[in-house]
This record gives sequence, structure tokens and C-alpha cells, in this order.
Amino acid sequence: MIGNVKEFCLDWYDPAAYSQYSEDITVDPTGPEAGEEHVVRGGSYRSDAIELRSAARDFTRTDDWLTTDPQSPKSIWWYSDSTDVGFRVVREFDREESRTSNGSQ
Repeated sequence: MIGNVKEFCLDWYDPAAYSQYSEDITVDPTGPEAGEEHVVRGGSYRSDAIELRSAARDFTRTDDWLTTDPQSPKSIWWYSDSTDVGFRVVREFDREESRTSNGSQ
């Protein structure tokens, strides 16, 4: 997954997000409940090698990305200035359904 485009995430960006958690294992951290910019994770084809890791975090810079939107009113989904950001489609995996649908046990 790393190296094609950075992943747009629904999590709100907070530069100090990780400082809010203890050093113990944190499972599925939720991050801030609101914000102005979203998290962008990973690296892209435009990244330096050091940035090609899933833990790399950046943020959306929405105001900059909307400057070339030809629509009126502006679209919240217009990110033409950031050609190295995309999204990942995910689906929950149901092990029980998988076992019964393909006949394996």
C-alpha cells in the first residue's frame, strides 16, 4: 500500500495526538472528536524514502487544495492540487461467513 498515494483518513488531525496516549498499548485510538484538517497517512510516489512508512502522518491543507476548484460553490471533495493523496476502500472481514461461503472449515 505504501508508495502509490498517501491515504486520506477520516480522523481529525492534531499535531499532538500521540502525546495524549500512555506508553501502554493503545488499540484503535480515536483521536480528536472534531477539527479543521484530516489526517493523511503513508507516503506516495512523490515522497522521499524516509516517508514511505505507514506511520508517516500529515494533514490535508484543505484551503490550499480548493484553490483550483472550478465549481461554485466549492466542493469539499475537490483535491486536484494534491495528486498524491487517495483513499483506501475497506470492508469488515467476517470469518464465519468466509468459512461457510467457500466450504472450508
